Amino acid sequence: MSKRILFFYLTEGSGHHGAALAVKQGMQALDPGLVSAEYDSFKYASPLLAKIVLKTYLGVLKTTPGLWEWMYDNPDFKKRTSGIRDRLNRKSAARLESLLNEFRPDAIVCTQAFSCGVGVITDYVAHRYWAHGQISLYCVPTEATRKALIAGGVSPEKVLVTGIPVDPIYKEEPNRAALCAKLGLRRDTTKLLIMGGSQGLGPFRTILKRLNKIRRPLEVMILAGMHERVRERLEELRPRLVHPTHIYGFVKNVHELMSVADLAVTKPGGMTTSEALVKRLPMIIINPIPGQEMRNTEFLLKARVAVQAETIYDLPPLIEQLLARPDKLAAMRAGCEPLRHPDSARDIAQAVLRLTQ
Repeated sequence: MSKRILFFYLTEGSGHHGAALAVKQGMQALDPGLVSAEYDSFKYASPLLAKIVLKTYLGVLKTTPGLWEWMYDNPDFKKRTSGIRDRLNRKSAARLESLLNEFRPDAIVCTQAFSCGVGVITDYVAHRYWAHGQISLYCVPTEATRKALIAGGVSPEKVLVTGIPVDPIYKEEPNRAALCAKLGLRRDTTKLLIMGGSQGLGPFRTILKRLNKIRRPLEVMILAGMHERVRERLEELRPRLVHPTHIYGFVKNVHELMSVADLAVTKPGGMTTSEALVKRLPMIIINPIPGQEMRNTEFLLKARVAVQAETIYDLPPLIEQLLARPDKLAAMRAGCEPLRHPDSARDIAQAVLRLTQ
């Protein structure tokens, strides 16, 4: 009998959402009759509060990122806010309970730190809010993540190393020349992919202007995220750009753009970097968010699959240096190999289905 699976994530279009959809695809491949539903749990439980929290979060990142660094994974902050978190949880419990009674799931998969079902961790370091006795199974990116959860009190048998779930389509290795023709890209020019996540976070205008300093032939692809105004402002720069530049909004063919790229300039979100690892795509990290992205950066730098530009002004010489060193790029691509988890979504899907037996 086909299973009923409920997915909880945070923010539509985010990495958490993408992870939930990837696991769902993995489950559908194993159970074609799967009945599933996906919910932004915070938005579902309290739409107004979710909107306020997201706006506040983005505002803090923009104006006082040090505050977020202090709040993130801070045991004192966790203790001080336990009362308000308990009140918010009780307030949202009734609506969520109604959903559970109506849907009757065989399992719940959470890609954000909620204390229920199967926890799928989408960054390389698990913050302390993940450690909770009500979670049946953790699917984690690395052995180091597993050891950290166990050190935090989680039972070893509850933690499975799977990698961060990525869409199975990232496993495909298409013909590069044919894909360039399909995408309207030049066949033989070095390609730089610039990404700022679904929110389009990053000083894209400054980056594009700084790229004019690079003398080597270059074709630029830039993903501006979900906000159309960001893309429109980048388009205004086009007459002043030296290199052929393709400006995209929120797209569903990132796997194709990664397949043709020689180098990526990106924020270090867990999902984006996991997809890049599957594609063996060397990365330059820019503007990591304090907290989760800083820890992701540390992981990627230690693995030598990425380098970091300390400022936007460091980008052009860093790009030039890397592109002038094919041996360095080859070493970075080789470093991706032990970190790749192309079948992560399938592995998590199998683990969840085993729990339902």
